[in-house]
Amino acid sequence: MRTLQYLAGILLDSALPHPDNAEDFNTELWRLFFMTLLKLVGSGCLALETFPEQKRRAVWKIAGDVREHGAELLRRTWEAVGWETSSDERMRYGLSKMGGYQVQYVPTLVGPIVQLCLSVHGGLRKVAVEVLQTMIVSEWTLSEDLSVIQTEMIDCLDLFFKDQAMTESIMQKLFISELLDCFDPLSHIEDDPLYAALKELIATLDVFLDLLVAVHSGDVRGEASNLMNRLELMEFLRDMHKEDIFIRYVHQLATLQRGIGNHTEAGLALRLHADLYDWDPALMTPALSEPNFPEHSHFERKERIFFEMIKHFEDGEAWSSALAAYNELRTQYESNVFDFAKLARTERAIATIYETIAKGDKLIPKYFKVVFKGLGFPINLRDKAYIYEGSHGERTTAFTDRIQEQYQTAQILTNGDVDSEVEGQYLIVSAVSPHRDLRHQVFQRTRVAHPIRDFLVSSSPQTFSVSSKRNTSGPIEEHYAEKIVYTTSEAFPSILRRSEIIEVGHIKLNAKETGLERIVRKTQEMTAVERQLAENEDNNDLAQLMIAAISISVLPDSETSVACYRKLLPVVDLDDIDEVEPELSRQENAIKIALVDHAIMIKRSLASFSGSSNQILVKGYQDLYPRK
Repeated sequence: MRTLQYLAGILLDSALPHPDNAEDFNTELWRLFFMTLLKLVGSGCLALETFPEQKRRAVWKIAGDVREHGAELLRRTWEAVGWETSSDERMRYGLSKMGGYQVQYVPTLVGPIVQLCLSVHGGLRKVAVEVLQTMIVSEWTLSEDLSVIQTEMIDCLDLFFKDQAMTESIMQKLFISELLDCFDPLSHIEDDPLYAALKELIATLDVFLDLLVAVHSGDVRGEASNLMNRLELMEFLRDMHKEDIFIRYVHQLATLQRGIGNHTEAGLALRLHADLYDWDPALMTPALSEPNFPEHSHFERKERIFFEMIKHFEDGEAWSSALAAYNELRTQYESNVFDFAKLARTERAIATIYETIAKGDKLIPKYFKVVFKGLGFPINLRDKAYIYEGSHGERTTAFTDRIQEQYQTAQILTNGDVDSEVEGQYLIVSAVSPHRDLRHQVFQRTRVAHPIRDFLVSSSPQTFSVSSKRNTSGPIEEHYAEKIVYTTSEAFPSILRRSEIIEVGHIKLNAKETGLERIVRKTQEMTAVERQLAENEDNNDLAQLMIAAISISVLPDSETSVACYRKLLPVVDLDDIDEVEPELSRQENAIKIALVDHAIMIKRSLASFSGSSNQILVKGYQDLYPRK
């Protein structure tokens, strides 16, 4: 510090030309001086508040408050390179010196000055805020635009948080408010353009600081609240056109998701990076340091991200997302760059996925509705309902245990409801299913495997349903089912593994729709038992369950048999050879197809029972197929 004070004396005496000789000013020499001074006073080695008390006393006794000396030197030298202000400028800004040679250090020194504005040292922070004020005024005087200042401040704050965490109180109450106070005289001037631009700048920084604090001071284990903060920060950076910082946060999010086993969500995060580029092989994009990407064409960069993205989708068994990405690549290889070798590899990869779907079992994950009730939750969460994505085959008890870890003070209810104004935190959890569109073309085709049907109607759900009332007894024509249908803000899979419910509807299925849904569900349940028996035919409980289910299905007089829904189809007199078979509606044809599939499943099961070593299955076969 003493060396810098000595050098400052020399610079002030011999390196500060008169304004008439401004061309003789050595910009680089003064820049090196200011950078050295700012580096010194901003060093963590001078942060006495972080030292143990004994060390703090010793340093104070030997060297005194070095930062206070540095702040005074900064004020003196910065004012020296400024020029005298007019009386009007002194009244508007409260500054005796500004502009002049100072303008040559905007935006170069904006970042280092902003770092000092974040200091907990009152004297140093005060001087830094005053210097920042002169920079803002000078930039506005020259261009009437503060975007350069804003860009430098965003870059600086991002780098600062990258290296160390700060608390919200320090960031906003000390830095933002003091900067605004410097321009208080302008607040009394109606419609002052600089003050309006400053308010907009501060509002932007205020939002950015809130997001930085939320991301860097929160738990990074990946729960929804932290992921939401990261997504909001990334959206802010994208809107501010800070692509380099945005990309860094995208890959941090992808790494975080991959680390906790959410491969699909890691792929969705990388999609945010890929969307920044076009499929243009001629347009170049510069290299990146974090993540480490060399200079690429837009096509090469996007293709590389797609490969990594698809790998995550395949690891997470998100086949619909993987197919969508592969199909996009296929289009580019086929009609853009005409790379038939890569096209062939892509086609083979697509074929592999379709084979996996055809041979698969549980392709659709479980979903749960979670309602946040109680005054203990923050306002932005209270009384809101979400659909959460569980894992394949996850039971409600396992899901509630998992969500209890995230909200440890909450009481979880799987039945009933609580008042919105109740004290504490309550999570109301219930299982839901992707809502099936019974008008889908797949219900018009026979012999479609259940995994394929599930994939087609439920792989990217945005609507979910749960039965609220059902009547499947009495006359067939009076059967019905009532459902509550929930629509979410975005389709699954999603980065957060949850989506807010934005609409709740009620529907009533007529007799034909109820019958179709019931036949399909019954066939699917019995097929699952059939598959389990094929793997372990000695399981007597499963054997008895399967025999009982088939017995009910083939009994023509049973009210619980799905065969009763044949009555919903037009009756055809088989003895009348002249009678023309009536044309079926789509609903009637779907019921006919579902009954055929059910019969095929029963025939296949009985055929396997005849050669089984399980006596229960053999006896069941003999009872259902008695010898004449």
